Amino acid sequence: ALQRKTKSLVQRIHSKIVKSFPNITVTTKAREKALISYFHKILICLKEGRPLSDILDARACRIIIDKIDQNCTNEELIIELCKVVNTTLTYLIYKGYQPLPAPPAKDTSKFDPALHPDVYVPKRSYIASEYVVYVKNYVNTPKEYGYQSFHVLVKSPEGDVLEIQFRTYDMDFYAEHKLADHDTYKKEQIK
Repeated sequence: ALQRKTKSLVQRIHSKIVKSFPNITVTTKAREKALISYFHKILICLKEGRPLSDILDARACRIIIDKIDQNCTNEELIIELCKVVNTTLTYLIYKGYQPLPAPPAKDTSKFDPALHPDVYVPKRSYIASEYVVYVKNYVNTPKEYGYQSFHVLVKSPEGDVLEIQFRTYDMDFYAEHKLADHDTYKKEQIK
């Protein structure tokens, strides 16, 4: 039942974005956390003495946008991505969802742009000021291995938590197929 509710919500979010941004290509997909990721998060909770209920991203979806047109710069695309984040949060709040404050970002100071020349870091953040506290921003501060995404947690009126990851197509490709591949990264962290 929860999986069905997640897919229904993701479809509604997709429809809202498509209506609001007819000039961009949007892909939305529900995702289930990989077993290795659960194991990694469980280990962190145990190590830090936190309850397993702190794992809030079991239900998740990704919203991926692609270039507006061939002349679109990376900065322009990220501006559009931020507009999608802002619009999605506005929509969900209107529908009774409560955004949760983003947990503190892990240290991202180890990112070296020379090691990841294909990772574009925008000049500034374009997330609306009223939403900054709810967005974990790995776009302006990529993880050490080049991972970029905006992460938002929202709680439904029934109390279910959903994580939404917002990415460009290039960020998603990088996360899924290049150095930022999470399963490879998580396996290294567990060793």
